[in-house]
Amino acid sequence: MSRLLLERHRRLREAEVFLEDVPRSGSFRVALVWPNLYFVGMSNLGFQAVYRLLNRTPTSSASEPSSPTTRQGRARENGPAARELRNGTPLREFDAVAFSVSFENDYLHVLKVLRLAGIPLRARDRGPRDPLVILAGRRCS
Repeated sequence: MSRLLLERHRRLREAEVFLEDVPRSGSFRVALVWPNLYFVGMSNLGFQAVYRLLNRTPTSSASEPSSPTTRQGRARENGPAARELRNGTPLREFDAVAFSVSFENDYLHVLKVLRLAGIPLRARDRGPRDPLVILAGRRCS
């Protein structure tokens, strides 16, 4: 991952204000992705509720919501660029990648994130090592 992108992620993490400490203990890891601007996704209360719910469930653990950036596209030469914001874990290492789509144009961003993460776009092309892709609360085909 590029130094510029790492610095941007660090600044975003430092600016976050958490209202409660949500424990993460489950073994089923879910990456929450808002397929649009970071600030729009982080202010979405529904997305925050899903994050809280998944982390309160003993069997699951959700990453803090992430969103793609244009700089991630430029970092492609360094390997898969779509990563979780907090720890920089590649999205393809999660058990599931969940997207919340509010606008039609965001479907294109979902495809971009999957491509950058190295996750096949079509479910039939995904194997047992690829994460489950969840779109707006249902499994994608």
